[in-house]
Amino acid sequence: MPDNTTRPDDSAILKALYNNCDPLLPATEAFYVDCTEVRGSNRFATRLCQELADTTKRQKVLFTGHIGCGKSSELEHLAKELNKTSPKPGQKRFFTVVVKILDYVNQNDTQVSDILLALVTELADALRKNEEIELEANRLVSLVKEFRDFMFGEAKVEEINVNLGLVSTKIKEIRMDEKARADVRKAVAPRMTSLVEAINELFQEARVKLTAKNPRSGGAKYSDFVLVIDDLEKILRVETKDTQGESLKKLFIENAPELTGLDAHVVYTIPLSLVRSVAGVLTELYGKPPFVLPMVKVEERPKAEEYNAPIHPPYEPGIEKMKELIGKRLPKGVALESVIVEDGLMFLIKYSGGHIRNLMRFTQNAVIEHEGGLPITLKEAQRAIRDTIGFMSPMLRPGDWQIFATLETDEGEAWDNNDPDRRRLLENICVMEYINGGEDDLFNEPAPWYAVNPLIRELRPFQRAVNAVLAEQNSDDTN
Repeated sequence: MPDNTTRPDDSAILKALYNNCDPLLPATEAFYVDCTEVRGSNRFATRLCQELADTTKRQKVLFTGHIGCGKSSELEHLAKELNKTSPKPGQKRFFTVVVKILDYVNQNDTQVSDILLALVTELADALRKNEEIELEANRLVSLVKEFRDFMFGEAKVEEINVNLGLVSTKIKEIRMDEKARADVRKAVAPRMTSLVEAINELFQEARVKLTAKNPRSGGAKYSDFVLVIDDLEKILRVETKDTQGESLKKLFIENAPELTGLDAHVVYTIPLSLVRSVAGVLTELYGKPPFVLPMVKVEERPKAEEYNAPIHPPYEPGIEKMKELIGKRLPKGVALESVIVEDGLMFLIKYSGGHIRNLMRFTQNAVIEHEGGLPITLKEAQRAIRDTIGFMSPMLRPGDWQIFATLETDEGEAWDNNDPDRRRLLENICVMEYINGGEDDLFNEPAPWYAVNPLIRELRPFQRAVNAVLAEQNSDDTN
């Protein structure tokens, strides 16, 4: 039968593309693209689904990557895979809750107790809404009653019927109330062990109710539940720590007994810079190495003989995946090549460096820059990156150009993530981390490698620094 679908007009296509490329929203299943093969072949969702099916203990998984590289999209995809009604053979079905932790905690003032109470809140709400399961949580409610004066402020305590639903509501309100946060923490601190024990009892109650046999089918709907905690890496300050780095060490290392002591499968997001500086400590504390989600590789690492004049060959499989990411955000039946010229699309992909949020942002900007009928032109695509250059360039320090130049011109340059300046450049996506993947070289292929952000490589101070390093190298060779 002929396709009678009418193609949307140009303005409708551009509007859809702009809204579907929101850089702050994780990809829906309709927009999701599996980039495993161009991220180093690390199969996060597939591997974790199988591991949870096989394990006899509660897993604590640390998940990391550059901010904006697609972690939230991968976590949403993981949740869908774990919650599938018909899982793959050998796998199990898990009731999965994705907790957007910044909905519950103040990122400038956080403690581990805030996070624990948020997990309870989100699990209880999800069970109530999706499975009509009410948790009694007798011990937790009893514990809350011990400090309800702090929780409920000036309300008459004797008139308050404390229950889990009411506690959940108050936890969200406390996020924006500095005095209430301080009061609750003061009450909770000496009872931390009791709080973890009470939460574990609630988890066990949830597990029993979720895995109860269906009287009609005779089988259980779920094998267990999984908590996925997103945005933890965005927390800036924990307790009295002065810097974000010290705060995150406090949270993930000093508070590891509380985070690993939960009787549940939990996935925690964690900053890439922290993983790269103390990966060994984290592996010992959490029982397994953190899982790193690298950038989508859109260029190859220069070959050894090319480091005297660095060339970054395009990596076609990665480029095709980035095209697919944009194409999926167009209305059905609209071809990508009809919306943006090939040179313009390649320009956006190249200068995204494989960073998905930047690609989404650049695409939105290209839509804004566009005038007239489709397609978007190369010149409009070029204008789309100006804002990013505008905020990236001023934050660089004079000594950064030497770091960039050395990384660019020396294949053997060791990237020291314990160096504060290099860690800052990694955190700010001035330097990007990739993994090649493959199995030809077991000991070297899985190792991360680093490249200067392609936007920075075009700036004059970078080019001057590179030329100075190359001139010095040539002088040494001559002598």
